[in-house]
Amino acid sequence: MREAAVEPWQYLVRRQHPWRSSYMCQRRNMTGRQLVGSITTTSMKAATAADYHLQSTMSGEALAYVESNRELLETEARRSSG
Repeated sequence: MREAAVEPWQYLVRRQHPWRSSYMCQRRNMTGRQLVGSITTTSMKAATAADYHLQSTMSGEALAYVESNRELLETEARRSSG
């Protein structure tokens, strides 16, 4: 699977997908939204980063991405759930 860097993000990348345009966590099979869901569920940003063997700054970047792209991510979530 090929990843393409996306400015201004350092750890979020674009991957080809039939309908999803949200960004993925670099070298991970998880979207930024999925990572944020894990962070929100556990309420521990640093622990989540360690659990997934991620740079702690990736978690912060994913949080910022989700906040600035909430409408897109909600649309994609509705689309994926049927």
